[in-house]
Amino acid sequence: MSWAKLDDRFHGNRKVRKAWKAYPACIGLHVMAITNSAQHELNGRVDPEWIEDMIPHPLARRKAVATLVECGLWDPTIDGAYLVHDYLIFNPSREQLESKREKDRIRKAKSHGFRADSARPVPTRPDPESQGSNLVALQGGEGANAGAGQPSPNNRMEGGAA
Repeated sequence: MSWAKLDDRFHGNRKVRKAWKAYPACIGLHVMAITNSAQHELNGRVDPEWIEDMIPHPLARRKAVATLVECGLWDPTIDGAYLVHDYLIFNPSREQLESKREKDRIRKAKSHGFRADSARPVPTRPDPESQGSNLVALQGGEGANAGAGQPSPNNRMEGGAA
């Protein structure tokens, strides 16, 4: 799961307030563009097709985009897309996220007794041959004091649960 970051002073930002006063719906589009970019690791890029999907009505879409550009929240690109202004100041880039995932994968793979994809210890089943009477005694069932140290068939651990 990815996360998008908004400054907790977002609502008071001069550009955001100006855009809100001009066309409040554009702020919803702006926040959705930030979260979409975080989810898909787009480095703040906003494609025209995505904007059209979010605001199908052409007049409302033009007004929202124009307001975001005029207020300095979005920067137009030469290919007709937009960049969320300062996105990479508040959010990690795709390259930073890939690097972090790789470092985490290597670190977890090097950890002994841990799965490469989890911080939890790998579960192990007790070996009845090496545990002897301790297995039965730990279960607290019949035969805890039985001779020969073999667990009773009624007290054998199944699936790792006692």
